[in-house]
Formats: sequence, C-alpha cells, structure tokens
Amino acid sequence: MKNSKLEHIQLGDIVAIRFLDHCEDAHKDEDEGPIEFLVYGKIANIGERFFSVDCWCYADGHDRDHNVKSFTIVKSAILEIKTLGSLT
Repeated sequence: MKNSKLEHIQLGDIVAIRFLDHCEDAHKDEDEGPIEFLVYGKIANIGERFFSVDCWCYADGHDRDHNVKSFTIVKSAILEIKTLGSLT
C-alpha cells in the first residue's frame, strides 16, 4: 500500500487493517506464503515503518499495563486500512 494512503492515520483512530502475516512451518509442496489477517483496534503508536494497534485497551486512558493487548504491523505488509472512527 502506498504511504500516501497511510498518512491520514492518526493516534487514537479506530481502524481495521488487512495485512499479510508470516507463515510458520510452511511445507515446500504446499502453496503457503504470507497469510491475510485482519486486526481491529485503536492506533497507539505510529513509527516510520509501523503502526501499533491496541485491540484490548482501557476506555478511560489508564496507563498501559499487562491488560493492554497490542500488535505492531509493518506498513509494507498492509493491504488495506480503514478508519472506523476516533475516540480521542
């Protein structure tokens, strides 16, 4: 996905991201490569090459701790991203 389509994403946006993930233990005789996945959540961090998405987080802005479930996705693996709204 071109970076220009990713530039509108801001901290706190609620997003749906369709992306390619690695395939562990793929067999040579099978057509297995990266697998498409979806993640939904709140943008918690934006780096030059990645987004971090919290899919389980405090509603009141409580400090991050072991209860927050976060995933980091490299921008080059993103096939599609949609902003669903914002809670900030």
